[in-house]
Amino acid sequence: MRIKEQDIENRKNLLRIRDFIVFRKHICIITELLSMSLYQLLESNHFSPLDTHNLRAFAIQILASLAFLRELGVVHSDLKPENVLMKHHSKVGIKIIDFGTSMFVH
Repeated sequence: MRIKEQDIENRKNLLRIRDFIVFRKHICIITELLSMSLYQLLESNHFSPLDTHNLRAFAIQILASLAFLRELGVVHSDLKPENVLMKHHSKVGIKIIDFGTSMFVH
C-alpha cells in the first residue's frame, strides 16, 4: 500500500512524487514544486516566534498528516522544521517531505 494510493485527492499534506528518471545510474525523483522550509521561514524572521494564527495552521496540518500516517502504520522518523516545506511562500499550507528513513510500524 502506497501513501499516494491512499491520498488520491492530495489532501494529507505529504510530498507527491510525480515521476523519476535514471541518469548515469542515479535515480532522480521528480516532485511537486514547493517553497521554503519552516526552518528557513524561522531563520528569515531571525528566529522570532511565529504569530499564533500561522502557528495554529501549521500545527493542524502537521498533526493531520501524522494521524493519516498512523492510520497507514507508517512512522516518518525524521520530522523536523527542515522537513516541513511551505506550498507557497505567502500562504500557510505545508507539505511533509523526506520519507527516506520512514518505516512501517510492524
